[in-house]
Amino acid sequence: MNYPGQNQTIFTGVNDSGEIVGYYVGPGPRYLPQGFIYQNGIFKVVKTPTGFANQVLGVNDNGDISGYYAIKNDHANQAFIGKNCH
Repeated sequence: MNYPGQNQTIFTGVNDSGEIVGYYVGPGPRYLPQGFIYQNGIFKVVKTPTGFANQVLGVNDNGDISGYYAIKNDHANQAFIGKNCH
């Protein structure tokens, strides 16, 4: 299964409530990753401070997510934790 309209979807975590997290890499010249939460057949995009590129790598049973995001024009990634994101 792929995120709608995208050509590569990576699932990276799941919790006891069935929330699945991951990221997709879409068609386009830059192929930037974008994180998501998937539950009950619905994908929700995860927004990060820069809105540039991110990957959601885990989710706990409270719905807290973790991952990292990229800062435009910087090669350093920043970690993030999102609280109760379901």
